[in-house]
Amino acid sequence: MLMRPWVLHACHTAASFHLGVHRTQRLLERFYWWIGLDRSVRWWLRACLVCQARKTSRQTARWPVIAMPLPQGPGTVVGVDFFGPLPVTAKGNSYILLSTDRFSRRADMVAVTAAEFTARGTAHIFVNQYMTKWGCPTTLLSDNGLHFCSKLSMAIYEVMKIKKVTTSSYHPPTNGGTARVNHTMAPMLGVVVNEQQNDWDIQLPHVEFAYNNSVNQSTGLAPNEIHIGRIPRLPLSVFDHPTVGGHQSLARDQLEYCNLAVDRQRRAYELVREYNALKISRVERRNSSLLDAIHKLPQFTVGGWAWVYNTAAAIRQGVQKDMHQQVLKAKLALSGRGPTKFLRWVPPLPTPLRTAARWRINSSTWTCLPIFPARQLVVAW
Repeated sequence: MLMRPWVLHACHTAASFHLGVHRTQRLLERFYWWIGLDRSVRWWLRACLVCQARKTSRQTARWPVIAMPLPQGPGTVVGVDFFGPLPVTAKGNSYILLSTDRFSRRADMVAVTAAEFTARGTAHIFVNQYMTKWGCPTTLLSDNGLHFCSKLSMAIYEVMKIKKVTTSSYHPPTNGGTARVNHTMAPMLGVVVNEQQNDWDIQLPHVEFAYNNSVNQSTGLAPNEIHIGRIPRLPLSVFDHPTVGGHQSLARDQLEYCNLAVDRQRRAYELVREYNALKISRVERRNSSLLDAIHKLPQFTVGGWAWVYNTAAAIRQGVQKDMHQQVLKAKLALSGRGPTKFLRWVPPLPTPLRTAARWRINSSTWTCLPIFPARQLVVAW
């Protein structure tokens, strides 16, 4: 009982740099367990003052998404992006170059100076620091910045037989894995840097190590487990019994250990693919409900009443000139006009005729009847 606060503090603060509930709990379960561990982790994180001061909720409603296909294995598809600018350190670093493996979710974080924040510097770091460590990927995903799409970079991709893929303009979720690492890395760095924030490049390798040893929710495993086949020895394992290591054994025969490593790697790959299939099924179910809500039209009955959306309530400053009074009135304007009697449905019109057919003549009374899109109508009760 007395060790629980120390274990929770060591796991949440020292080993994971204030990661969330899921990652902290999965890391803690590797070494310790007690009844109500999940409740203890949630309570500890809820009471953490550093997390309350630094983190913000990102649970917002999202548009239906399309999941990108899962690569065949680690080292094939890599997403790259820059993070910064940051306060200049004593070594002159002001940016971070992130390289994220889309299969294992492993992240490589490299501190970059302003002089290296160029196409030549980016290519030099990618070739001499990433490729020499993990090899040459088959596909490289990035934004349309000149750091990754210059003539020099494209020449290197052609020589290395790398397929260059860019994100859609103004749509960073295409490289969402790397963006997610940005959002996770920033709070981790924010809780360990000094007040001047000029030593973040010293803490960056430790943050990278902690991130790659924490369980990723997209795969169910730590990135290092998938990428290198094992979890490195952590300070939390100092209380492990020598015969209950669970990660790797130095007493095994070499062939037996190699077979065990191959089998563990194969099972890790299968688990990643299973998690990806489950994620795609969840995304499809969520997308179906979102699409139903988006495409579902209000149920109107002929002869009933409906409110028409008041477009004057949506006028914002700077949209049009000489509309200051309308902008002021828009803050207190009603959201709907009416109620208006619903007469009949009008079938969809081709695009060239939509503007001309905004008003139709009623042949019996010779009056103008307005036509409104169904999205601007709300049933009046």
